[in-house]
Amino acid sequence: MIMSILSVVAGYAIWTILFLGGSAGIRSAMSSSHDAAGYSSDVSVLLTYLVLSIIVSVAAGLVTAKVSKVKIKRDTLILAGALLATGIPVVEPAVRDWT
Repeated sequence: MIMSILSVVAGYAIWTILFLGGSAGIRSAMSSSHDAAGYSSDVSVLLTYLVLSIIVSVAAGLVTAKVSKVKIKRDTLILAGALLATGIPVVEPAVRDWT
């Protein structure tokens, strides 16, 4: 049970570190496409964020599976649910502002 909890926490931490670092890199590399608040409606920037999110999510899932060793499928699904539950409140206000 402890390893299951640690595997999900490790995957979540890896996702957070990699995504925040990658996002900072994207913002600095494509700074002209972002407004003062850090938002962008440029399709190429949004696709770059999407690709980053996919790559980082796969990496976090692999870390979770590697640490878990016993209930791999369950733990990766818990990680996916936690990331989804975290992501929806973050993305929803930005999407609402576009409409």
